Amino acid sequence: MKKSHTLRGYISGVCICAMVVTVFIIGIVSYSLIKNNSMGQIRKVDSWMVKQQSENVSYLIEKYDALALDLAFDSDLQKTLIDFNNHVEGYDINSVRIRISRIFTEKYSYSDDFSNIILFSLDGQVLGMKNPFDIYANISSYNWFDMVSGSMGENIWLEPTTDSRGESTANTLSMPMVRKIFSAQKHGNVWNRSAIALPQGYLLVYLNMEAFTELMNEEAVKEFKQFLLID
Repeated sequence: MKKSHTLRGYISGVCICAMVVTVFIIGIVSYSLIKNNSMGQIRKVDSWMVKQQSENVSYLIEKYDALALDLAFDSDLQKTLIDFNNHVEGYDINSVRIRISRIFTEKYSYSDDFSNIILFSLDGQVLGMKNPFDIYANISSYNWFDMVSGSMGENIWLEPTTDSRGESTANTLSMPMVRKIFSAQKHGNVWNRSAIALPQGYLLVYLNMEAFTELMNEEAVKEFKQFLLID
């Protein structure tokens, strides 16, 4: 009788151990599967969020590229530049500064994304600005001038910086964009294919970096992740 109890206890112990081991193995496998599935879902969400942020940044870049193009081929700005370069009466540097600054203020004052917009003549003088800027500044003093002077009118994005030459740019981290302006019309503001593609000046746009950092710091984004904007 004693042996029967001993055998029964042994069998029960083996069954219990087998059940514990089985449950333990099932638990490990289940945990591994749940963890892998969760990580897979997290990666999918991360990938989607990064894609969305990338598309948002690309949209901003395309928006500002288009604005710079619109500025460079603005008919009033083009006419003023061409008349100034052709020494037309009434288009001395002081009157041109007033005209250009008025164009920037009237047409582009609506956007807070821009720390400043500055127009330079071919010889590097300041011809106009959206916000106060050192009128004695010369574009040739910038270390990127050789790059833009040898360009063919494409938008050139530069590294984020502050610029002490202007009140708004001195205290604001900005991403500068510069381009060489070519004529798209002849003197008299009449379109003429034979007169286009003559260099007229330089356009420097300071884009407030907050336009980008605000995308990275949206509540819905920073609640879960942190993003780093590079290159």
